[in-house]
Amino acid sequence: DEWHWQSIDDQIILKAKPDNVKKQLLALYDLCLTGEALSYLQAQDRKCFDLFLANAKVFARVAPKQKELIITALKAQGYVTLMCGDGTNDVGALKHADVGVALLANAPEKVPERKRKDENGIQGNENVDKLAKAALNRASCLGELNCWFDLKP
Repeated sequence: DEWHWQSIDDQIILKAKPDNVKKQLLALYDLCLTGEALSYLQAQDRKCFDLFLANAKVFARVAPKQKELIITALKAQGYVTLMCGDGTNDVGALKHADVGVALLANAPEKVPERKRKDENGIQGNENVDKLAKAALNRASCLGELNCWFDLKP
């Protein structure tokens, strides 16, 4: 079977590489890349891999090494990266991200704040809090996606 982009409701199917990718795909739809699609693109067409990676809104069913690949590839393209993970199998991606946020299971509800101020006069973990809030604000925009598309074989 040929790879193609498919809408979540299976109503629209587009070629994996339309003649004008930016006009026929990126300008009209929001993309989701699965781990399988990442492997395919990485092996078949590095230029498309970089283009689709930078324009994907959602990554799903991605292996830990692929998470690390996503972060390092986006950083190589000049993007600032933030990775949220559980801190177990996401360690590589968390370490490579400009900001890595490990979400701890069974952590105490309130972590004691540091009283020292950093060079900007911000106390404790407020820097991380501000970055996490910005990431959550960005993530909440995902509810406004045009149409979910996934690259499938």
